[in-house]
Amino acid sequence: MMPIERPVFWHQGLFLQPQHFQLSERSLQSQLAPYQLCLMPDFWGVQRMEIRCTAGG
Repeated sequence: MMPIERPVFWHQGLFLQPQHFQLSERSLQSQLAPYQLCLMPDFWGVQRMEIRCTAGG
């Protein structure tokens, strides 16, 4: 998917179609992507694991 550089130009009298909302959402996601990568570069997998081993007798 290509990054969207510019947002949708909303103006009075614009005949709204589903593509306008899709493009608007893609534009927003492309603007937020760099910030999301800084906050959570690996958003999958295990974030924290704690293992406790006790020696019982």
